[in-house]
Amino acid sequence: MKNQPRNRETILIVDDMEINRDILGEMLRNDYHLIEASDGEEALALLHTNRTKIDLILLDLIMPKKDGFEVLQEMNQKGWIEQIPVIMISSETSPDFMKRVYELGGTDYIFRPFDMSVVQQRVKNTLMLYAKKKRLEQMVAIQVYEREKHNDMRCSVSSATS
Repeated sequence: MKNQPRNRETILIVDDMEINRDILGEMLRNDYHLIEASDGEEALALLHTNRTKIDLILLDLIMPKKDGFEVLQEMNQKGWIEQIPVIMISSETSPDFMKRVYELGGTDYIFRPFDMSVVQQRVKNTLMLYAKKKRLEQMVAIQVYEREKHNDMRCSVSSATS
């Protein structure tokens, strides 16, 4: 994956059906940088080397080699699911499948056939929520750092005066 300017979010589209990747690509390419994987193994390899450059994953549920559940499980094991939102894409409407996706950390679920406005809005909303989450985490980290720094300074002053 080449270095891309960070002015556009990067979406990894994972689907074993090229036509589905093409349809999603047509819906999203004007607003996002897109990369594709044709199965779960390829997706995990891309995540292993480029996860800091991927902002969102659109993940097919039923694929050969590794399916969407296996990808989510591995993302959980490696702690990646906390940094990269995953929207599952599938024609499978079973509540049990959907429940398992959410239990494994999936952020949303989009059914096929795709509705362009639904796909675009859910992608936009998910990216916006994760951007806000990252900003809040950064703000908390800064506050913790400042509090620790302030406490260290007070400890230094009190031990110097003792």
